[in-house]
Amino acid sequence: MMACMEKKPGLNVERLNEMMERRGWGPGELAYQSGVGYDTIYKIRSAKRPRTSAEILAQLAQALGCSVDYLVGLTDSPVPYGKQSLSPLQQALMVEIGKLSPRRQRDLWQIVAGLLRADAEDRASLERDLRVNRQLREAVERLGGEQALQELFEWLGFSPPALAGERSDPQPRRAGALPSGEEPDEEEEDG
Repeated sequence: MMACMEKKPGLNVERLNEMMERRGWGPGELAYQSGVGYDTIYKIRSAKRPRTSAEILAQLAQALGCSVDYLVGLTDSPVPYGKQSLSPLQQALMVEIGKLSPRRQRDLWQIVAGLLRADAEDRASLERDLRVNRQLREAVERLGGEQALQELFEWLGFSPPALAGERSDPQPRRAGALPSGEEPDEEEEDG
């Protein structure tokens, strides 16, 4: 049965070192982050420990943000299972975020959480604006349409918003002038 396998399964020290390098970690930081003793990590990296337990492999993989299968050479993707559906950009972000210290990761999470809250507030605000706009449109229709609203604005002496297009008469009307009937123009005196 062993003849079928090209090499014995075990921790791939090159991959362990690569993942540590990606995070900018030395053996001390890996020991701290994983909970695995510094001496154990030293022995693993220097090949003085021929076998590594599944528990230690899992601790190392979790701390490094990769799969155990990657560390033992069974897959070429460092992305842990369950995160395989991430896009290449998301996977790259995961690796880069993994390089940050735990404190900086928490700081980053606070920033992301703030952005998510702001985005939700923006969506809620947009939905409110759309709801108000719809209610205004319904009110305009109940008042007799856009033309009636435009005449009301003019009668009040306001410059009406461009609801139905540009006015044909560029002269402003006097406040209080009746919208349906124009006042007669004063006759010009020749002379």
